[in-house]
Amino acid sequence: MKNLIKNHIIFTLLALFSISAFSQSKTVTELLNEVQTKMSTNNEYSCLLNYKLYPTYDYKTTTESYKGSVIKNNENYFLKINETVFLTDANTQTSLKLNIAQKAISVAKNKSNMTQDQSPLGMLDAMVKLFKNQDVKDNGTYWLCTLTSDVVTQLPYGKVEIFINKKDFRVTKQVLYFLARFPYKNAEGEKATGSPKLEITISDYRTSISKEQKGLTMLSNYIEIKNDNLNTIGSYKDFKIIKN
Repeated sequence: MKNLIKNHIIFTLLALFSISAFSQSKTVTELLNEVQTKMSTNNEYSCLLNYKLYPTYDYKTTTESYKGSVIKNNENYFLKINETVFLTDANTQTSLKLNIAQKAISVAKNKSNMTQDQSPLGMLDAMVKLFKNQDVKDNGTYWLCTLTSDVVTQLPYGKVEIFINKKDFRVTKQVLYFLARFPYKNAEGEKATGSPKLEITISDYRTSISKEQKGLTMLSNYIEIKNDNLNTIGSYKDFKIIKN
């Protein structure tokens, strides 16, 4: 289960957006439309992430735990999970994936401008539609959106929970329930298999970012592009470039 946290981060993108008020009768799709409207007013923001992976739905001890952060600077996005960084630069239509431990930068050039369906919210909306059952409940201090499906889809999750604080209408936690079974060792050290659960806690929302944070979202602080040649620069000068 080593790479589950790194390979399944798309639902984290919901944590980027503040949410306006909505009533209990709203559907998840209607809620996302409100999120989209609210998102358009925020040119920059940041938040902290905490990932905890459990080997089964009911297991109390984590097998992996990572910290991360999200930064938005206009149309540029920075996402860090442990020693992996994802960066999208809208001006150059370029995406980076940095492996800090291996000192490697993967570079991908987008073939066209980002459309609404390719945006973080657009991709999330498309994934949500794959869940047959969608429910929104008022649980006192927070709203709980639960997505489930009783049929096989292209997603690795059978259930997703999204927690929204009613005081400030922001996402505070997401829980992803995986369908596949993976091996792990239980408390007695015995080998077992189970379907894991990934909890993502989101905190410390800020609607303005520092100069340093803005620098993290800028492609020019990682690589330079001259005549289709790529070179690493600054703090990443010793990193190896991998073209995709």
